[in-house]
Amino acid sequence: MDLVFDRFIDEASMVEGVTGAARMVCKSEWDYNLILKFEDIDSLKSYMADHHDKIWGEFESEVKALAVGNIKQQNFVYDDIE
Repeated sequence: MDLVFDRFIDEASMVEGVTGAARMVCKSEWDYNLILKFEDIDSLKSYMADHHDKIWGEFESEVKALAVGNIKQQNFVYDDIE
C-alpha cells in the first residue's frame, strides 16, 4: 500500500496548495490512513473540485486490490492545540 500511496502523493503534491502528507497504521488491526495536508480551506476546495477525481481515479483500483474491507474518504479540519 505504501508504494501505491507514494505515487499518489507524488501526483497530488504537484497541485497548488497541497503542503504534505502523512500516514497512520494500526499495526494490530492493519487499519491504514493516508492524510493529505492543504495550505488552507480554499486549497482543499480547489483540490476536491478540480483534481481529486482524476488523481484518485488513477490509483483507486490498485488501492482496492490491496485493501481489506471498505475504503472511506473524509475531510477534516486539522489544528495543532497548544
